[in-house]
Amino acid sequence: MRSPCKRNPAANSCTNVILRRLGGPNKGQRLLRETNMYRELRLVEYTPPDGRTYRNKLSMGDLSSLFQRLWIGRVLGPGFSDLENEQASSQMLHLLSLSGRSDKKDRLVQYATRALGQSTSLKASL
Repeated sequence: MRSPCKRNPAANSCTNVILRRLGGPNKGQRLLRETNMYRELRLVEYTPPDGRTYRNKLSMGDLSSLFQRLWIGRVLGPGFSDLENEQASSQMLHLLSLSGRSDKKDRLVQYATRALGQSTSLKASL
């Protein structure tokens, strides 16, 4: 069976794949809250096919902070080593630069679920 990310490489379908791998929106919310990286994140439902979800929220401040951490090489945060942060940031920037590649979404999904599972506190929750 082909990955939904290859059939429809829209970010919403890939977000749902990550959420399923993490155990659903509620578990994803708990895992992301444990990172202490988001102040106003609310993840309560899968994204419907039309992309119209009004219950999931991420503040502009949190999104800006994420992009800043990505840019300066600290995307995983203080719970990870400098090397892990630099490698993760570099890989994510590389994947985001691969426009038009159907496999980039699958690799981003694999990377995101692997990165979230590396933290000791997060591993216990998975």
